[in-house]
Amino acid sequence: MTRRSPPQSSSVSAGLAIIIPPSISFIVYGDIMQQSVGTLFAAGVVPGLVVASFLCVAVLADQQEARLQRALRGVLPRKSFLR
Repeated sequence: MTRRSPPQSSSVSAGLAIIIPPSISFIVYGDIMQQSVGTLFAAGVVPGLVVASFLCVAVLADQQEARLQRALRGVLPRKSFLR
């Protein structure tokens, strides 16, 4: 199960739905606090893009590490301190 499971960094993407517009949390917050929903959407674009770019970098690094481990599987001995 662990061999085929998705990378741990992909579980972070669920938190991205709160930040990236159009988000229902922005609409509810704007309605309750009498704020402009358009302003809230505009304020959420930059942080959402920053978090999304960091998530992309984390996933790419995780995939590169997995690819390197698969490539070295036949070269390195099968000793492990954890198993």
